[in-house]
Amino acid sequence: MRETPITTREEKEPPETPSRREFIKTMAGGFFGLLAAGKIGRAEAFLEEAFRKEEKETGPRILIEIFYAPHQTREDAKGIRERIQESDVVIPEEIGWDQKLLSIYRGISGGKTPIEEYFHYLAKTRKEIEEAKDSFNMAFLEALQNSKKAVELIDVPRLHPLHLEIYAKVHEFSLNTKGGFHQLVARWKKLLQDGAELQTKREQYMLENLSVLKKSIAERKIPELAGKDKVKILLTLGSYHTMMLHQAKRSGEDATRTGKTLDIFRHIDEVSRRFIFGKEVNDTLIARTIFESLMGTILNYELGKAAPDSSERGLIERRIAESFEFDEIQKLVENYNPNKPEATRNELLQRMAEKGIAFPPSKKDVETWKKRRNEPSRS
Repeated sequence: MRETPITTREEKEPPETPSRREFIKTMAGGFFGLLAAGKIGRAEAFLEEAFRKEEKETGPRILIEIFYAPHQTREDAKGIRERIQESDVVIPEEIGWDQKLLSIYRGISGGKTPIEEYFHYLAKTRKEIEEAKDSFNMAFLEALQNSKKAVELIDVPRLHPLHLEIYAKVHEFSLNTKGGFHQLVARWKKLLQDGAELQTKREQYMLENLSVLKKSIAERKIPELAGKDKVKILLTLGSYHTMMLHQAKRSGEDATRTGKTLDIFRHIDEVSRRFIFGKEVNDTLIARTIFESLMGTILNYELGKAAPDSSERGLIERRIAESFEFDEIQKLVENYNPNKPEATRNELLQRMAEKGIAFPPSKKDVETWKKRRNEPSRS
């Protein structure tokens, strides 16, 4: 049995209205009748009144904009303030939400709740809140604060079976090579394939709830939107979820995209997308996905300093990973000891130096890699 709709707003059956075909047929008869009688002014007034009546019966025009960006750094949120200002409804990506979190979002938008409440809800310490000042979430909340925009959530809610399944799957990833590296690769491949299927289900869930929200707007059930002729809905989604836009358009939605356009994905995202599109995923791609995870663990600080923009960081990680072959990655991962990461860090830096990879890369290196972004991946 499907969960209840995303909002607590009570649903009521809309009154029956004439179909659009019947409406156009009736309107055309009246318009051309007046035009034939030479009453051009009255014909124009009739047309205007007819469309006003249709709008009242069918609800406002609803536009959907998806702001795509990684959800990590403040730089990732560049442009979000302007997109919020031009929207009527804001929908953050927020898997595992509940009514308390929705109330916090609405309170921040209304100017009644301090941003810190969001981080308190997540059980963040004062130090963690201070460290979050350069995060995507902080930049997004600052842009939302006192904007007076309606806020809705359409993601999978807390404790929903799909939420629990995704949460459990994420926590199965590890760099433990017990059983050998080849078994680790096979395990990650299965986890990523299962994860891609779960994300597809999640996106379908969001699209269904978006339809529920649109229905409420069309029936003018949301008071702050009831008087509008046009309503723009802004969704903020991670760059992984581009299929949401394609699916929305296929279902007839008036949908557009803004935010970042990523030509280069980390291997973990590429692998997931390959599974979704039914393309081949070989063991080298999986090994490089594991390598990027290892690199992000032992070189996290340096990578963050080199690229505050998540897109650039992803580009750096990918280009470095592409320089390593399966057997080289196997050796590094098998030698990794989480209790003594410095040894693997030094080994990795030495191997990079032998390959002529300067680390951290210079801005010139990054720009060169950007120019090569359309080159096919070596796999």
